[in-house]
Amino acid sequence: MSAKIIDGKAIAENLLQDLKKEIDVRSKKGIRNPSLAVVLIGSNPASSIYVKNKRLACEKIGVKSIAYDLPNETSEKELLTLIETLNNDKLLPATNAVPERFEFGTLPYELMAGCIAAVDFIADMAPGSATTRRERIVNSMNALEKYEDELLEYLESCIEALPGVTMYGHASRRTPTIYFSFTGHASADIYKAMAAKKVTLPASNFYALEVSRKLGLGDAGALRAGLAPYSTRNDVDRLVAGLLELVKP
Repeated sequence: MSAKIIDGKAIAENLLQDLKKEIDVRSKKGIRNPSLAVVLIGSNPASSIYVKNKRLACEKIGVKSIAYDLPNETSEKELLTLIETLNNDKLLPATNAVPERFEFGTLPYELMAGCIAAVDFIADMAPGSATTRRERIVNSMNALEKYEDELLEYLESCIEALPGVTMYGHASRRTPTIYFSFTGHASADIYKAMAAKKVTLPASNFYALEVSRKLGLGDAGALRAGLAPYSTRNDVDRLVAGLLELVKP
């Protein structure tokens, strides 16, 4: 297996430089530079560092940064009054009411209606001896994380053993998903062949177009395999067996 170490800082810097070029072009055409308004309440160190880095990035590429640093005792009414003064790019039919103003397009009412059912479903997955719904959710999520982490380790080790594979990224904490490609095989072709085997293995840049290009994958991207709470080792074995048939020398 060939491994490719991703330099996240270098990729981020390249993306910033690309954005700066786009902003410079817009500026020369007389188009107003974009702005970023950040509202920070309190003095949480982690939040302060995060916001500081955003402001520095804005300065570097020519984005106007507007800072609103508010004290811990800021009331909800005071916060909403401030937010009401902020504007953003949005679709014309979208409401001007806060917080819906910051949603791009019509609200996903069908998803909102299912939120309570989804929360209850999670709470009942592995509640253990918990009594309150919050405790049941925490127990279920902890059990789910343990199960998916173990299955992800198995999936990753199986894929790494396949001939000609290149894995992209290996964060210590992540969703149970892997991204990979095979030397000499177009990811789109593998996706179609696996679909014929009734195994879903999508191939794309998955909206991370700039990163895909920086990795040398172009717009086509690579393959993505992810796990869900209902995934099993048998599912992983079917995936690996199908891939082996396609990529073996």
